[in-house]
Amino acid sequence: MKMFMYFTPCIRSTRRLAKATGLSLGLAMAANGVTDPAKITSQPSDVSAEAGSATSLAAEASGSPNTYRWYRANGGSALSFAGGNQYVSVPIDVPETECTVEFWFRTEDPNAGLFCVVDANLGGGGHDRHLHLTGGNIRVRTYSGPGVEVSEGLNLADGKWHHIAHVIPTQRLGRDRYRRE
Repeated sequence: MKMFMYFTPCIRSTRRLAKATGLSLGLAMAANGVTDPAKITSQPSDVSAEAGSATSLAAEASGSPNTYRWYRANGGSALSFAGGNQYVSVPIDVPETECTVEFWFRTEDPNAGLFCVVDANLGGGGHDRHLHLTGGNIRVRTYSGPGVEVSEGLNLADGKWHHIAHVIPTQRLGRDRYRRE
Protein backbone atom coordinates (compact mmCIF):
# COMPACT_ATOMS: atom_id res chain seq x y z
CA MET A 1 0.00 0.00 0.00
CA LYS A 2 1.46 3.38 -1.00
CA MET A 3 1.09 6.19 1.54
CA PHE A 4 1.61 9.95 1.47
CA MET A 5 1.93 12.61 4.15
CA TYR A 6 1.35 16.20 3.14
CA PHE A 7 1.99 18.91 5.70
CA THR A 8 2.61 22.62 6.27
CA PRO A 9 5.01 24.44 8.62
CA CYS A 10 4.23 24.17 12.32
CA ILE A 11 5.51 25.68 15.58
CA ARG A 12 8.67 24.02 16.97
CA SER A 13 9.28 22.89 20.55
CA THR A 14 9.92 19.75 22.60
CA ARG A 15 6.62 17.94 22.12
CA ARG A 16 6.34 15.60 19.24
CA LEU A 17 3.74 15.27 16.57
CA ALA A 18 3.72 11.66 15.56
CA LYS A 19 1.82 9.87 12.89
CA ALA A 20 1.59 6.10 12.78
CA THR A 21 1.25 5.16 9.13
CA GLY A 22 -0.78 2.65 7.27
CA LEU A 23 -2.52 5.58 5.59
CA SER A 24 -2.07 8.69 3.54
CA LEU A 25 -2.13 11.89 5.53
CA GLY A 26 -2.05 15.61 4.88
CA LEU A 27 -1.66 17.98 7.82
CA ALA A 28 -2.13 21.70 8.30
CA MET A 29 -2.12 23.34 11.70
CA ALA A 30 -3.27 26.76 12.88
CA ALA A 31 -2.64 27.78 16.49
CA ASN A 32 -2.77 30.93 18.61
CA GLY A 33 -3.87 33.17 15.79
CA VAL A 34 -1.39 31.74 13.28
CA THR A 35 -3.77 30.69 10.55
CA ASP A 36 -1.53 30.59 7.50
CA PRO A 37 -1.83 27.05 6.16
CA ALA A 38 0.47 27.92 3.23
CA LYS A 39 1.82 24.83 1.58
CA ILE A 40 5.51 24.07 1.91
CA THR A 41 7.53 23.94 -1.28
CA SER A 42 10.80 22.72 0.20
CA GLN A 43 11.61 19.82 2.45
CA PRO A 44 11.37 20.54 6.20
CA SER A 45 14.71 20.46 8.04
CA ASP A 46 13.33 17.96 10.60
CA VAL A 47 13.05 15.33 7.87
CA SER A 48 16.29 15.56 5.93
CA ALA A 49 16.79 13.87 2.58
CA GLU A 50 17.23 14.99 -0.98
CA ALA A 51 14.07 15.50 -3.03
CA GLY A 52 12.91 12.21 -4.54
CA SER A 53 15.50 10.10 -2.72
CA ALA A 54 14.91 7.26 -0.27
CA THR A 55 16.31 7.89 3.19
CA SER A 56 16.23 6.26 6.57
CA LEU A 57 14.89 8.10 9.61
CA ALA A 58 15.81 6.95 13.10
CA ALA A 59 12.87 5.07 14.58
CA GLU A 60 13.56 5.53 18.27
CA ALA A 61 10.49 3.60 19.40
CA SER A 62 10.87 0.49 17.26
CA GLY A 63 14.58 0.44 16.49
CA SER A 64 13.69 0.02 12.81
CA PRO A 65 14.37 2.68 10.20
CA ASN A 66 11.45 4.49 8.57
CA THR A 67 12.10 4.84 4.85
CA TYR A 68 10.30 7.54 2.91
CA ARG A 69 10.46 9.44 -0.37
CA TRP A 70 10.09 13.20 -0.65
CA TYR A 71 7.92 14.50 -3.51
CA ARG A 72 7.33 18.06 -4.71
CA ALA A 73 4.18 18.98 -6.60
CA ASN A 74 2.44 22.16 -7.77
CA GLY A 75 0.35 22.48 -4.59
CA GLY A 76 3.07 21.64 -2.06
CA SER A 77 5.07 18.61 -1.04
CA ALA A 78 4.48 15.11 0.31
CA LEU A 79 6.16 12.21 2.06
CA SER A 80 5.48 8.72 0.72
CA PHE A 81 5.89 5.67 2.97
CA ALA A 82 6.50 2.11 1.82
CA GLY A 83 4.13 0.40 4.27
CA GLY A 84 2.71 0.07 7.77
CA ASN A 85 4.24 0.68 11.20
CA GLN A 86 5.98 3.87 10.05
CA TYR A 87 5.50 7.39 11.32
CA VAL A 88 6.88 10.90 11.24
CA SER A 89 7.91 12.51 14.51
CA VAL A 90 8.21 16.31 14.53
CA PRO A 91 9.31 18.41 17.54
CA ILE A 92 6.46 20.90 18.00
CA ASP A 93 4.63 22.68 20.81
CA VAL A 94 0.95 21.99 20.24
CA PRO A 95 -1.20 24.37 22.32
CA GLU A 96 -3.69 23.00 24.84
CA THR A 97 -6.44 25.38 23.65
CA GLU A 98 -7.22 27.59 20.66
CA CYS A 99 -5.82 25.07 18.23
CA THR A 100 -7.00 23.44 15.04
CA VAL A 101 -5.37 20.39 13.53
CA GLU A 102 -6.65 19.55 10.09
CA PHE A 103 -5.46 17.13 7.48
CA TRP A 104 -6.33 14.97 4.53
CA PHE A 105 -5.89 11.23 4.85
CA ARG A 106 -6.46 8.12 2.79
CA THR A 107 -6.31 4.58 4.15
CA GLU A 108 -7.82 1.14 3.90
CA ASP A 109 -6.86 0.30 7.50
CA PRO A 110 -10.02 0.59 9.68
CA ASN A 111 -7.86 1.03 12.81
CA ALA A 112 -5.21 3.43 11.46
CA GLY A 113 -3.44 5.94 13.68
CA LEU A 114 -3.70 9.46 12.24
CA PHE A 115 -2.30 12.03 14.69
CA CYS A 116 -1.10 12.15 18.27
CA VAL A 117 0.66 14.53 20.63
CA VAL A 118 3.12 12.76 22.94
CA ASP A 119 6.20 13.65 25.02
CA ALA A 120 8.46 11.24 23.12
CA ASN A 121 8.28 8.99 20.07
CA LEU A 122 5.52 6.41 19.98
CA GLY A 123 5.57 4.28 23.09
CA GLY A 124 7.43 6.96 25.08
CA GLY A 125 4.45 8.09 27.18
CA GLY A 126 3.00 11.49 27.95
CA HIS A 127 -0.01 11.04 25.66
CA ASP A 128 -2.09 14.22 25.34
CA ARG A 129 -4.43 13.75 22.36
CA HIS A 130 -5.07 11.31 19.57
CA LEU A 131 -7.02 11.14 16.33
CA HIS A 132 -7.33 7.66 14.87
CA LEU A 133 -9.76 5.27 13.26
CA THR A 134 -11.52 2.49 15.09
CA GLY A 135 -13.63 0.25 12.90
CA GLY A 136 -13.52 2.93 10.19
CA ASN A 137 -14.96 5.61 12.51
CA ILE A 138 -12.95 8.59 13.74
CA ARG A 139 -11.99 8.41 17.42
CA VAL A 140 -10.82 11.54 19.24
CA ARG A 141 -9.15 11.26 22.64
CA THR A 142 -8.03 14.25 24.70
CA TYR A 143 -6.26 14.14 28.06
CA SER A 144 -8.36 16.97 29.46
CA GLY A 145 -11.76 18.12 28.31
CA PRO A 146 -14.36 15.71 26.97
CA GLY A 147 -12.17 12.59 26.98
CA VAL A 148 -13.10 10.14 24.22
CA GLU A 149 -15.50 10.74 21.32
CA VAL A 150 -16.23 8.28 18.50
CA SER A 151 -18.23 8.90 15.33
CA GLU A 152 -20.88 6.39 14.25
CA GLY A 153 -21.79 4.81 10.94
CA LEU A 154 -18.76 5.96 8.95
CA ASN A 155 -16.30 4.01 6.85
CA LEU A 156 -13.29 6.30 6.51
CA ALA A 157 -11.07 3.33 5.64
CA ASP A 158 -12.42 3.12 2.10
CA GLY A 159 -9.26 4.11 0.21
CA LYS A 160 -10.69 7.55 -0.62
CA TRP A 161 -9.35 10.94 0.52
CA HIS A 162 -11.04 12.44 3.58
CA HIS A 163 -10.54 15.83 5.23
CA ILE A 164 -10.81 16.22 8.99
CA ALA A 165 -10.47 19.27 11.25
CA HIS A 166 -10.12 18.83 15.02
CA VAL A 167 -10.90 22.17 16.70
CA ILE A 168 -9.96 22.78 20.32
CA PRO A 169 -11.62 26.04 21.37
CA THR A 170 -10.18 28.74 23.66
CA GLN A 171 -12.07 27.43 26.69
CA ARG A 172 -12.30 23.66 26.94
CA LEU A 173 -15.90 23.47 28.12
CA GLY A 174 -17.78 20.54 26.69
CA ARG A 175 -16.95 18.84 23.43
CA ASP A 176 -14.07 19.40 21.08
CA ARG A 177 -15.35 19.72 17.56
CA TYR A 178 -14.32 17.68 14.58
CA ARG A 179 -15.58 17.76 11.04
CA ARG A 180 -15.08 15.32 8.25
CA GLU A 181 -15.69 15.80 4.54
